[in-house]
Parts: sequence; C-alpha cells; structure tokens
Amino acid sequence: MLKQSVRVFFYVFCLSFLNAHAQNGEIYKSSQGHWFINGGIGSEEAEKIRHVANKYSLQVLFTLGNAGAWVADANLLILDRAGNTIFSKSVAGPLLYINLPAGDYQIIGRYNGIRESKRITLSGEKPQRVILNWKDGSDEYSVNSKDDTEP
Repeated sequence: MLKQSVRVFFYVFCLSFLNAHAQNGEIYKSSQGHWFINGGIGSEEAEKIRHVANKYSLQVLFTLGNAGAWVADANLLILDRAGNTIFSKSVAGPLLYINLPAGDYQIIGRYNGIRESKRITLSGEKPQRVILNWKDGSDEYSVNSKDDTEP
C-alpha cells in the first residue's frame, strides 16, 4: 500500500513539474508527435522563445486589438488539408512555435468565444509566422515591441 502511494505521489509530482515548465516556454512533444514551445509571458520568457524561433516551421502569435496586446489564453487547433486534427492546445500563447511538415494547414484560434482562422502552406524551407488577432475596438497602448507584431 505504501509503495503504491509513493508511486502515485511521484507521478503527480512529475506531471505537476512538467505542466509548470510547459507554461514557461519549455519544449514539448504533442500527443500527435510534433515538437512545440508555448509561452512568452514576460520579456525574459519571450526572449528565450524568440531565440529558438528559427527551429520551428510555424510560429503563431496571439494578439488583441489594434495595439496588438498579447493574448496568453487562447485555444488553438491546427488541421491538415483533409481536416484532421494535427495539433490542439487549450491554453496557447502569446507565442506558440511548432514543427510541422510541409503542407497545407488551417490554423484556428478561439478567444473569448470568438474564432479567428487562417489557411497557410508550409514549404519546409523557412519558418512561417501567423498572427491571430482578435479586434476589440480599443486603441489601448501596447508594451509589445514592434518586432513581435510584424511578420
């Protein structure tokens, strides 16, 4: 009984540890087999993620409004040409980079119940950046750097 309790505690501890790192820009492999990195909250974490950007075929930036304020809790779904789910994440952003093979994809984001979608073709030659922006009608000031909102 004690052995089983220790084993359960160990698994819970490991899962908690992995989840904490997933929220802090660590590299993970999705259940569909694709390497990805998600995060970018705070300048240090954003810089850490940007530093490895060229290693990922798709770079998704989640923003809000005309000022481009970063969104850190969007839902993301990536479908292949046939409509099969290639990747999904329930809490994505503001930066999510993923390695996908060359091909046609639909990138679908949902934030506050509003859906944004883009269709892309990855060539496999160089990374492609997609910005999902939810308009909010405000002209609020953004602290995001200009480099983060330009393709």
